[in-house]
Amino acid sequence: MKVIFIKDVPRMGQKNTIKDVPEGYARNFLIAKGLAVPASESAIKNLEKQIKAVKENKENMVKDMVKNLDILSGKTIQTKQKSNEKGVLFKALHQKEIVDILKENNIDLDLKYLKLEKPIKELGVYNLKVEFEKKKIEFILEIIKP
Repeated sequence: MKVIFIKDVPRMGQKNTIKDVPEGYARNFLIAKGLAVPASESAIKNLEKQIKAVKENKENMVKDMVKNLDILSGKTIQTKQKSNEKGVLFKALHQKEIVDILKENNIDLDLKYLKLEKPIKELGVYNLKVEFEKKKIEFILEIIKP
């Protein structure tokens, strides 16, 4: 019996794949546990639509990310942060805070692509790197007192 896997099943099949399995195993285990559905023509067409939609979403995400990287490349982003008289920030800037600062400047970036060796703890100018697939860019983050 042909089934479409809804979830990953170890040593049997991965999500969104079609496989021929013994009928008893399909009905009594896979379908009963909600791990798979019978591979009817309509289910296969729905699966193809889902795969196509996921692929298009990923392509759009990649285009948007490349566009944002082109905008960010070589740019200087300035932010005001509270610090003491020695220039030490009251709150260190981690990847999430830097991504939030970029969002305030209309640049959408996923934090997993921002390369930051350690949190920023002082006022100053920092050269930061972003790596997305094969594209690598740098931008400058300038932290000043309010």
